[in-house]
Amino acid sequence: MDRGLIGAPRRRSAHAAGALCLLACCVAMAAQAQLADPTRPPAYQGSGARAERPWDLTSTLVSPGRRVAVINGQVVHEGGHIDGMTVVTIRADKVILRGPGGRETVPLVEQAVKAPVRGAGK
Repeated sequence: MDRGLIGAPRRRSAHAAGALCLLACCVAMAAQAQLADPTRPPAYQGSGARAERPWDLTSTLVSPGRRVAVINGQVVHEGGHIDGMTVVTIRADKVILRGPGGRETVPLVEQAVKAPVRGAGK
């Protein structure tokens, strides 16, 4: 018997199985590339530029000698800058920004405040 002829079909089937496995891996990797990363922030974009997302004004402090706001987690003062925008005015309920596209009013984000339930603990 010629061992070359007997082993040939097995080698071909092994090569075919390897090629099929490689093809399946490539298809799986391409499908995985389409999936969203669940740990990535919702407003994330690959570039360092500000994403087209709303501003989040979470806090303001307005007193006779001081006006401070927290926008997107960053503390800003009147005349200061955030993501290419200038802080024009800080009021108790909103902040007015100015940038290349004009003025933009950012309202204070409403936050739910927990209140004690009447009659609780009696």
